[in-house]
Amino acid sequence: MMRFSERELRGAFEARMQSAQAAGLAATTTAVAVIRSVDVADFVTSAATFAEELNLEEQARWRAAYTRTTFLAGNPINLTGRFPLRAYSRQASVAWCPPAPRDEFRAINRLLPRLQGTATPQEPAPFTLPGIESSSRPRRNVLLTVAIAGLTTSDYLIHVNHLIAEARMEGQIGAGDHMAVRHVPEVARPTGRILSIRVHHTLKDPNYLRPWACLSVDHVEE
Repeated sequence: MMRFSERELRGAFEARMQSAQAAGLAATTTAVAVIRSVDVADFVTSAATFAEELNLEEQARWRAAYTRTTFLAGNPINLTGRFPLRAYSRQASVAWCPPAPRDEFRAINRLLPRLQGTATPQEPAPFTLPGIESSSRPRRNVLLTVAIAGLTTSDYLIHVNHLIAEARMEGQIGAGDHMAVRHVPEVARPTGRILSIRVHHTLKDPNYLRPWACLSVDHVEE
């Protein structure tokens, strides 16, 4: 197994921190995801759609806040019309409130509890990212690898959401891409081309970094 070097991980982590600081850190900005049940394919497609549908100002504000998201447990359908939810997933298991100052979400935070859980979500069957495909952009076969050892449900969603949302806003993934998800004890260097990696502190020691998730591509379809 080929591991990422500490230098690579530190470089990726610091580059992400610097990009947010350059944009002007929005310390109180957060998005909100309301989740009825955790279905990985439904969550990933919804997160990608949500990121894509944000306008440029919303994207910049969210990226400056490190794509911070609050995950709440609830049924999005029951909240329709009461909160500014968008990007409902196909199964309506998740919907999103666009990034805004944290104080604007006091009402929904009082209504719904934080999402909790220790079970690791199941690997889904391969799926396709929805949306309008661009004729100038070939489809990609994308692999999402997630290190699951020791992760809570919310930890899992945090890492995957950061990776998917930022990759979608940067155009690294898009509508029509075929995606497979693989759960592993530790994320190793993929055999395909790396699109993006999610690097953060280890669970036991904040002085060390590890790759929690990785997006790679095997090949493109002409």
